[in-house]
Amino acid sequence: MKLPLAEPPSPNLARIGGAEAVRRLTGLFYDTLEALPEAAQLRALHLDLSDARAKLELFLLEWMGGEKTYTREHGPPRLRMRHSRFPITRGVGHPLLRPLG
Repeated sequence: MKLPLAEPPSPNLARIGGAEAVRRLTGLFYDTLEALPEAAQLRALHLDLSDARAKLELFLLEWMGGEKTYTREHGPPRLRMRHSRFPITRGVGHPLLRPLG
């Protein structure tokens, strides 16, 4: 009986500095959102940003080729479905882009 070969690890996560770099990026993103007055409308959509922060970190780690913890804990990402209940207007969406540069 042949066992399936494990997927080779993606070099992308290591290339950006590993899990610690993803933690710093996620932290910077949410710290910036929490500090921006124009992001108040966006923050109001999430009662607890710590949950969103943790999920984004897991998603990014998996997306960059790390462990599949996000999918194991929350199912496939299905970003459109998960975010469809949140109307993204210019006033809400623009502050999302600001922390990204």
